[in-house]
Amino acid sequence: MEKIILPLLFLTTLFGSFIIQGKVNNLEKQIQDINFQKKENLKEIHILEAEWAFLSNPDRIQKLAKILQMKQIKGEQLISFSSLPDRVNKEDVGIIPVAYVK
Repeated sequence: MEKIILPLLFLTTLFGSFIIQGKVNNLEKQIQDINFQKKENLKEIHILEAEWAFLSNPDRIQKLAKILQMKQIKGEQLISFSSLPDRVNKEDVGIIPVAYVK
């Protein structure tokens, strides 16, 4: 009986170790992929922050406003949120969805 149980136990342990090693390798690959994506996202965030800093520069915005001949808004142009109309269903006002074709 021991001659059958010990080899069977050994094979079971070997097979279990093989399965666990495969799962561990898969998880390590997933961690590498996640870390790579994290680094890429951080690079993109850094680029977007630099772009935002450039685009939101007050001097640049002021120059663009002059080029576009923009004027400061007046108080009469502002309204409160509560004075906006409630949402209207498209069917109620007869809006027909239209596809845009180039």
